Amino acid sequence: MKRYKKLLMIGSTVLMIGTGCSNDNTHNERENRVQRELNQKPQKKTELDKKVEKSFEEHLKIYPVNNLDDFYDMEGFRDEEFDKDDKGTWVLSSKIAKQKDENAPLISNNIYLFFNKNTNEATGKNVIRKIYKDFNENVENEYRIIYKNNKIELIDDAPKEVDQFLKDFKFLVEEKSFGSLKELPKVSSRHNSNLPMYSINYLLKQDNEINKWIQNKYKVMKQDAILNIENTGQLNDSSLSNFYFEVTYKGRQGEVQYFRESVGFQPSKEDNYGDTNR
Repeated sequence: MKRYKKLLMIGSTVLMIGTGCSNDNTHNERENRVQRELNQKPQKKTELDKKVEKSFEEHLKIYPVNNLDDFYDMEGFRDEEFDKDDKGTWVLSSKIAKQKDENAPLISNNIYLFFNKNTNEATGKNVIRKIYKDFNENVENEYRIIYKNNKIELIDDAPKEVDQFLKDFKFLVEEKSFGSLKELPKVSSRHNSNLPMYSINYLLKQDNEINKWIQNKYKVMKQDAILNIENTGQLNDSSLSNFYFEVTYKGRQGEVQYFRESVGFQPSKEDNYGDTNR
């Protein structure tokens, strides 16, 4: 997996994509875990939890921006992978995915936009995937897009439903503040400084602003959810290897869904449509 540089990798998730024949097991395990965490009592935050939480909040301060064009003027962390004349590229991605039950395909709608600070142009893709137990049956459709005049425009021909989805689409980073993590009840946490990896699960009440935004945008049933935030880099490292959040829901009759959003900074490429295998 490519190592994305500062600022953050954010997502809310109701389902993880399995690999090989483990897809159905992943579905059942996640469904059971979410139900268990929704039922358990909140836990007291340890001193390490509070330190981790403070680090998370530093990276979530970007929410919200005034306008996506702000990314052209926004500075990100640069390291030795950047050429000296490269101003860098901000990478925004968003995913909404759903799986009705363990035998159904995982269907996801993905948006990737690359804001090139060298050219002040934003290009990307809308990728729609269907993932089956038998990976030979998988289907993927890609449509090139650009961001111009405060809206996403299709370059390729696409079905009407794709065009409508893009017309209605907004990134979470355009519209919502993430708020204070200190106010959220902790469900569980896992930390390993040797890897390093830091992870906290929170309970998101159904009236939480992030939760309501996802419910309204994607017609998710009104309910409590589990928010997972995880960092697989050093807490004080401004160049995080992988920082993300997931908001997990348990639907009716085994249904699971997720929304994920990320914001990252990376060296620019000749192919401004970039790598969308994430």
